Amino acid sequence: MTSTDDPSLGRRSAVDVQRRNDGALYVEKSGGGDETVVLLHGLAGSSRYFHTLVAALASRPESTKATSTYRFVAPDLLGFGRSPWPSIDYTVDAHLDALERDVFSRIEGPFHLVGHSTGAMLALEQAARRPAQTKSLSLLALPYFDDDAQARRLISGGGGWPWLMLNMPRFSSFMCSCICGRRRFWSHILPVLLRRLPREVVVDGMMHTYQSISSTMRECILGRRLDAAALRVADTPIPVAQLYDEGDQQIPPERARIFHERYPWSTLHPIDGGGHGFPLDAATTTARIVAANIGAVRPATP
Repeated sequence: MTSTDDPSLGRRSAVDVQRRNDGALYVEKSGGGDETVVLLHGLAGSSRYFHTLVAALASRPESTKATSTYRFVAPDLLGFGRSPWPSIDYTVDAHLDALERDVFSRIEGPFHLVGHSTGAMLALEQAARRPAQTKSLSLLALPYFDDDAQARRLISGGGGWPWLMLNMPRFSSFMCSCICGRRRFWSHILPVLLRRLPREVVVDGMMHTYQSISSTMRECILGRRLDAAALRVADTPIPVAQLYDEGDQQIPPERARIFHERYPWSTLHPIDGGGHGFPLDAATTTARIVAANIGAVRPATP
């Protein structure tokens, strides 16, 4: 796809406008093996956020075996990337219902779930909702908080765009309209300013509406307690790996340790380097742990 054809750069044809409000989720698929791995991205992300991690997983020794090759399925969540951007409340159920309709229901048999940040909490909720459908659960930078006030305080402590959204909503809405509304212009500038990130990750970070990003933050992170889902998963044989980085400024690492203390059936894996974006910056280490968790699935009882 050329830059002139890329809807992320601002072209708004009649077909594109319709696709932004209805239709199916956009889904990237790769690989052809027997182990299906579904990857759910975080806030302001897209399926392309996982390109580095998918490449690292595909290069793992076990992926060269004919009986263990991975098949990757990575959707753009509702309201983000190349998926529709409807004017709705972006609740957990809204996200999971869209995923069930366009992704999960189209996969034959159970599959592995890998989620980053918001995608991690959706993965946990999905495993609790459909445990028989879930073979393993890898939670990367899980946003686990005790209440709304704690979530606001800890997320704001990391500064940046999350702080702006939580503390200056009107100004952040204005900034979102200035940047996301002129993504063709900013697609030439932001990748230079944020050169440590892949260009497609930066460009896709502008592919949403203020409603989709702020409502998802409010409904899925600030207003959602994950303990009920964790308790339901505890009653299943699903292997759960929780990955976190000590340098994460958005989801403080102590929250990962607290989750593990409360739910010790999960395994806890610190990642060295990358902060909240460790699936990009520490993809090899992340892939090793995710692959081990996939391999920890108990064989079915005859």
